[in-house]
This record gives sequence, C-alpha cells and structure tokens, in this order.
Amino acid sequence: MTAETIEQTLVPNLGRGLVVGVLPHPFCNPSVKGCGFCTSPHEGYSEPKAMAVTAAVTEEIEKFFADHADLSGHRVEALYFGGGTANVTPVAAFRPLCHALAGSLDLSGAEVTLEGVPAYFLDGGEERLDVLREQLVPQCFRVSMGIETFDKKQIRRMD
Repeated sequence: MTAETIEQTLVPNLGRGLVVGVLPHPFCNPSVKGCGFCTSPHEGYSEPKAMAVTAAVTEEIEKFFADHADLSGHRVEALYFGGGTANVTPVAAFRPLCHALAGSLDLSGAEVTLEGVPAYFLDGGEERLDVLREQLVPQCFRVSMGIETFDKKQIRRMD
C-alpha cells in the first residue's frame, strides 16, 4: 500500500481507531519444506537479512510519519506483528521498530499481538516480549499461534 493510498484511506476516517499490521520480515525456519503453517511467501531465516529488513521497515515507518505528521499520534486499537516468524525478529532490530511505532502512534489503549512459532516464545523468545513491555504501553499483550500448533502430529512434522 502506498503512502498516498494510506492517506486517502485514513484521513477521511480519523475518528476511528486503527488496526495496524507490521510485518517485520518474510523469514521463517521450517525444518521441512511446506510445513503447512502458512501459505504466504517466505524465505529461510537469516539473522543478517532479518536485521536488514526489519531496519528498513523501521526506516519506512519513521519516514511515513515524518511525511504525514497529521497522522502522528493517531490512536491505535490493535497492533499486530506478524508475517514470516515475527517472534524470531532479532531483538536488536525489534527494539528500534517498537520504539518507532511508539513514537509515531498512540498505543496506550492498543491490544498488541506478536505472532510466532510456539517454541520460540519459550526458547529465548521472552526477550521480544520484554521489548514489547519496555517500548510499548498497550492495554494488553497477546501471542498468536496457528491452530495447527494444537496438533501433536503437525508439530512433530514442523519440528
């Protein structure tokens, strides 16, 4: 979506709360090709690439709000971090991304969701949740996992 399209969509509706989706990167790390978790295009995880893409997304957010100051501070009802495997976003890149969003939008009443692979919420993934708590002041946090994560056979297949 271009900045012009966003502005045409948002400006007439500034009285409404926004739902914002941020896809920090397109990377995932399935142990099998076609794990079945998602149908969107993605690439094998690479920390340097994830750092670079997340930094570019952060820069794009900062530039958008610098160019559209009238949209700064707008109240957000929900903020969703998804796409690829959002909960493996490198912490060093995730922190500035959250900081840019917190500095551009009113997230004080927002529900903030971090999508990801269940194991990564436990195995070092709590660092990203700590970043959310440090950088954002939302109404509540939640995690998002696909329904297939409730199927033990599928979890074994996905590793």
